[in-house]
Amino acid sequence: MKKYIEDICFNREVTQDSKTSFDRVNRLLERFFEIQPQLCIERAEIYTKVFKETEGEPEIIRRAKAFKQTCLEKSIFIADDELIVGGAASVPRAAVFCPEHATGWLREELDELPTRKQDPYEVTDQQKEVLRTTIFPYWEDKNISHYWLKQIPDEVKEIAVKTGIIDIEIKTQSGPGEISPNVKKVLTKGFEAIKNDAEKALQQLDPIVPENFDKINFYRAVIISLEGIMALAKRYANLAAEMAAKEVNPQRKQELLQISENLNWAPAKPARNFWEALQSMYILQVGCYIEANGPSYSPGRADQLFYPYYQQDLKDGRLTPQQVLEL
Repeated sequence: MKKYIEDICFNREVTQDSKTSFDRVNRLLERFFEIQPQLCIERAEIYTKVFKETEGEPEIIRRAKAFKQTCLEKSIFIADDELIVGGAASVPRAAVFCPEHATGWLREELDELPTRKQDPYEVTDQQKEVLRTTIFPYWEDKNISHYWLKQIPDEVKEIAVKTGIIDIEIKTQSGPGEISPNVKKVLTKGFEAIKNDAEKALQQLDPIVPENFDKINFYRAVIISLEGIMALAKRYANLAAEMAAKEVNPQRKQELLQISENLNWAPAKPARNFWEALQSMYILQVGCYIEANGPSYSPGRADQLFYPYYQQDLKDGRLTPQQVLEL
C-alpha cells in the first residue's frame, strides 16, 4: 500500500509493484494517468450566464440557481469499468474553474498553463477566447478575492498575498474543505425528504416579517439546490440505462443497469445497500465540488456510516468482501 501511495502521489503512474489486486481498478488507474490534465470552463460559462440573468436577486438565490443550472446542463460521462459514477468536470481528469472565487491567478497563467513545470493543464484556444472575452471581464470586480483585497491594508497585502509567508490567500480563491457534509443525513433520509423539510419550514415563515427574509431565501436556495443535485443523479441514471441498451458485454451491461437502478433510487431516497450508499455519498461530494471548488471536502467517519450497509449486504449475500473492496 505504501508503494502504491508513493507511485500515485509522486510518480503519477502505476507501476507493476503498485498495482492493486483488482484488474478493474488497475485499468481505471492506468487510463486515468494516461490522460493529460486539462482545464474545464463549462461550469464557469454556465455560472456567468446565470449570474448575468439574475442581477439584483439575493446572492444565495443566484448561487443556487447557477448550481442547479450546472447540474442540468453540464456534460456527463460514465467511463469504462466505472461502478461509482459522477464528476464535477465535463471530461475525465479536468480542473473546474470557479470564477466567482478568483480570476487573477488564471488570467496571469493562462498562456503558460500547458507548459508550466508544476501541474501543467491543457487549454484550448477556444477556451482562452471565452475566458478573455466573456468570463474574465464579468467576474474581474465581482469575485471573492477582489472583495477581500479591497478590504485589507497595504501592509497586510505585502505579506499575505503571493508570498507564502501566510497561507491566507487560498481561502479567498476556493472553498477550502474545512467542512464535512452531513453524509449520514443523506444516506438515511435522502434528498427528497430533506427538500420536503425545507418546503415545510418555508411555508411556516411569514414573508411580511423582516427577520424572516434571510431564512426564506435560505430555504428557497436549499430547495433549488436539491432539485439540481437530484436532477444530476437522474441524468447519470438515464445515461447508464442508455449505455446498457447498447452494451454487448453481458457483465458490463448488468453493471450499467445496476448503476442506473442505484441512481434512480438514491440519493433522492435513503440508500438501501452498500453500493447505493457509496454512490449517494459520491454524488454529494460531486455536488460540493460543483458548488464551491473546495479542495478537500471530507465525508467524515465513512467506516461508521457504511458499516451497517456492508454488514447487511454480507448477511443477505448481496455482496462478497471482495466485491465490497472493489467498490
